[in-house]
Amino acid sequence: MTPASIVPNVLEPIESVLRAKNPFANDSVSDPFADSCPSVDAIHYSKFQQIRNLVAQKAANPSAGLGVLILGEPGTGKTHLIKRIAESADSKDKFLVSYIQPIEKTGLPYLHLLRQVMNSLRKPIKGNRSQLDWILARWLLEHLRPQMKSPAMIRAFEEVPERILNADLTSLKQTPATDVSLPMVMRRMLVFYQNKEYREVVADWLTGEAIDPEYLKIMRIPDRVNASRGDRSEEAVELLVGLGSLIGRYGYCLLVCFDRWENLASKEQIEATGLMIIELYDRIPGMLPVVLSLKTRWNDFFSRYLNMNVTSRINNNFFVLENCDQAQARAIVASRLASVLGERANGIEPFTEDHMEIICANGRAYTATPREIIDLANEQLHTLLYPHDVRSTRFDDILEVEYARRYDKKLEELRQSAPDPDLLLRAVKELLAGLAYAQLQFPNENGCTRQPDLFVDISVADVKSRKLAIIIDTAQHHAAVGAAIRCGIRCLTDKDDQNHADKLLYVRDARYPIQAPPKWEATNNLYRDLLNRGAVPWSLSIADTAAWHTVVDLVYAVKEGDISFAKHGRTVIVTNAELSKWLTETILPARPEFAQLWQTINP
Repeated sequence: MTPASIVPNVLEPIESVLRAKNPFANDSVSDPFADSCPSVDAIHYSKFQQIRNLVAQKAANPSAGLGVLILGEPGTGKTHLIKRIAESADSKDKFLVSYIQPIEKTGLPYLHLLRQVMNSLRKPIKGNRSQLDWILARWLLEHLRPQMKSPAMIRAFEEVPERILNADLTSLKQTPATDVSLPMVMRRMLVFYQNKEYREVVADWLTGEAIDPEYLKIMRIPDRVNASRGDRSEEAVELLVGLGSLIGRYGYCLLVCFDRWENLASKEQIEATGLMIIELYDRIPGMLPVVLSLKTRWNDFFSRYLNMNVTSRINNNFFVLENCDQAQARAIVASRLASVLGERANGIEPFTEDHMEIICANGRAYTATPREIIDLANEQLHTLLYPHDVRSTRFDDILEVEYARRYDKKLEELRQSAPDPDLLLRAVKELLAGLAYAQLQFPNENGCTRQPDLFVDISVADVKSRKLAIIIDTAQHHAAVGAAIRCGIRCLTDKDDQNHADKLLYVRDARYPIQAPPKWEATNNLYRDLLNRGAVPWSLSIADTAAWHTVVDLVYAVKEGDISFAKHGRTVIVTNAELSKWLTETILPARPEFAQLWQTINP
């Protein structure tokens, strides 16, 4: 009996269901929030229990200096393990998850940490409510309860604190909160979170943004637009401490996950990440640092560049994820089939033992990673469902499918998250890195004056070389926008300036446009001057931004070895070179989301 053969009456009743939804489609994710695949409790069971106990300890004692290091090779299930821990939360132990993207600009690591934590807290989790809603609803109830006269109202809010976010409480006197555990300015801002009109503004402010002066007047808080780098760093830590205090007060523990270490390309990036981790140990309550890394790279490379204070503490609780044995491999296959077939599932059917021998072995001595098992099961299922169709294993086709899958998720995420200039900058770097005639240069980010985000020296045969400056501006405060525009004007006009450029691409997120006159009149005048001097404006739609974020997500995944497929019974991993070639030759010149960048590079 060959692996492809099967008793027809086993496959026929379930064939249409499996064709409609493939239980073994590649669904590797970089974010525990996006992980929807079923769990197999037996896999990494003891490590799951030990890590969960550490998280519960942190929830019980928010100031405890605890952390977790999880090591494993690609596909061993590091991210999925975090999802399992978060889902195991009960009424006593309530776990939240924050996923920290690799830092791009290393000058303000604590501000990066604040932004990443807030981006995760703002994402809707259940019923359009975010983790931030859960936390601040409880704080608002605590603050406003003394003014509530109705026992029924108080009971309703105590049963479901999130109800307070939908209630009309205009009759209550909005007195400043007296919670001395929080900075005074933070207390003033949080009171406004109950009002739906100001909720996003408060969340933006908590993210470290300089918000519009109109809101500053209403909320009576100082303007941070001219704050020094030192002040911004210290304020970021204060806000993290405040958020952590609330997280711990209401019985939660926030898992702050540092993954994607393969995408930290420089010593400075690794050191900046170490600073964030040690700050979580030393000063920020309620938040547990969780480091997820490839085992070999952690031991041979990353730990060398981290401060001894970081490695000595994070190594106190480290766990190494192993491959699956054959029983666990069968459990993965059966659980995936059951997630699609429901009551019609019957163990490993429609697979036979011959299929399972191929799926479990993968050329090894009885063990494989969960992802290898899923890839091989996917290949075998395709053979059963489409016996006359040869599945494409061209890297271009694999990447196209991955791009489409990830794009849909990024588009949905962006509807609920603030702009991330670091991700946009990383996308530009990756899209241009494969062009032989475009050399990337990075400005010194240690100064206080606004700098361009990237320079590109373009040298084409028989054409005079030229220098392109790129500014990515997501600021919401007119003064910060004005500073970015003045930087662009200097680049185009001052030939003695080290940042002088022949051309400038000015990129803004369309969700935060430059406000039209009579608002921001001086800023609008500067913007017209910039355009008159030849700057190329680019307003990124939400679809454009999702495409840029998807490029970065693909880059992160490929560098970690997370995009793979089965070919002739073996797993194959997509390489960095294959992705770079695909981005340069297929994506950048052809996709409308990147058209302005391509046209500016190739006028």
